[in-house]
Amino acid sequence: MRQPKSIKTLGLGLVGILFAPLLGCTFTPECDTVPQNVQDPVGMATLPTNGNLLVSSGDLAVQYCGGQVVTVDATSNAVASRIETRLGDETSGRRHLLGEIATNADGTRAFVTERTADRLLVIDLASGSIQTEIALEEDPFAVAFNAATTHVLVSNLGSGSISIVDASSLSVVATITLVEGELGSRPAGIALSRDGARAFVTDQLSNFIHVIDLNSLTEVDTDASADGTNPIEIETGSTAINSRGIAVSPIDGVNEAYLGNRDPDSVVVIDTANLRVVDLIALPSSCDNPDGIVAVASGEIFVACSETDEVAVLDRATRELEREITVGDNPQAMAISPNGQRVYVGNLNDDSISVIDNDPASGTRFTVIATIP
Repeated sequence: MRQPKSIKTLGLGLVGILFAPLLGCTFTPECDTVPQNVQDPVGMATLPTNGNLLVSSGDLAVQYCGGQVVTVDATSNAVASRIETRLGDETSGRRHLLGEIATNADGTRAFVTERTADRLLVIDLASGSIQTEIALEEDPFAVAFNAATTHVLVSNLGSGSISIVDASSLSVVATITLVEGELGSRPAGIALSRDGARAFVTDQLSNFIHVIDLNSLTEVDTDASADGTNPIEIETGSTAINSRGIAVSPIDGVNEAYLGNRDPDSVVVIDTANLRVVDLIALPSSCDNPDGIVAVASGEIFVACSETDEVAVLDRATRELEREITVGDNPQAMAISPNGQRVYVGNLNDDSISVIDNDPASGTRFTVIATIP
């Protein structure tokens, strides 16, 4: 029996997902029902080698305790394999809530956070087995691989910090405690600069975008004239329940990062060279609660509208709305194919993934060409 739909849709959206471990379990799960579809797609990443999609299951089901990493074939859009993340004799007694997923540069390993166990799972994709587990701080969620330094970055929602994991030794080499706002710090999404020198981190409890120097492994002071370390502050609107989504432009010469802002519903544009907010792109009224976000080399920004079941497509250069695309129920996580011609949208409430065509030469561009159940 799955968790009642109302639990997932009572206006929780991202907040429900990010705060889910705090709800706890008041029962002992049976752990005996393995779903056969893409369930609760919380995190997604594409493999650089063949473009296949990796999906981390959030495991919001009542009876299924082990999370899953599902591989979807990029050609057929069909589930090709599954890796269960239940370890050892952990067969009952608690749920395994997964967070986001990333891969290394050659696509041989996947890194996925397990929030309920405060650890990072390292998966050997050739064998389909868990290679090791790495202890982290409280409630790890977002994960990103930095090819320039061969580090894995993890945002720890519960402890207001970023863990830096060496991908060679598979050990934590640094923990960066972030500057707190009035309500504390709750780092969610991570995006890396194209040269791998900096990371940009969203914060659920403030108007801050934290900037991490990935050479010195310290938080950057974006205002040298003030006392203490200062993140980028978004003065217009509020990011107190901001979307996790943040993306850096892949276009040469464009030094911008984009993130969803929920009050007002808009996309914040950050100058990643000068470390300041330079624009606030208004979203249409039909796009409520922007969440996941990706930027593609063809010049578009795709934004998942989590409350209104749409994806808004913005033109980066003109800052204008280009298209609105209807997807599944409660879209959040997003990923792009290595060539930028496919955009994947994880629909949390109906356990599906929408595949959007972004091939400029295609007659079906900006439409959903497949739904992965």
